[in-house]
Formats: sequence, structure tokens, C-alpha cells
Amino acid sequence: MANIDEARGEAVNVARELCDLWDDLPHGALNNMAIEVADETGHIVLTVPFSVVLG
Repeated sequence: MANIDEARGEAVNVARELCDLWDDLPHGALNNMAIEVADETGHIVLTVPFSVVLG
């Protein structure tokens, strides 16, 4: 990704897609999940909780 804002946008899009795919999980299970974005050295630079897209 070119920058952190682009990475955040992509992470939110992926989280939305996964919410649709994982609709058979128990109620509230997605609230405990997040997408982590790492830089080229493997360090986590951004965490996007699924709760961001669940509202």
C-alpha cells in the first residue's frame, strides 16, 4: 500500500467482505476479531477491529 490511509481503507473493505462470508458465526464473534496490517519488516502498523465495520 502507498500509505496508511490506503491500507486502512483496504482493511475495512476486507473486513466488510469477511463479515458477509462469516455470517454463520455465533452472534458477537466478529466483535473479537481484527485485521492487522504489517509493514515490509513484519511490524504491525495498523489494527482495524471488525467492530469498526459492524457499527
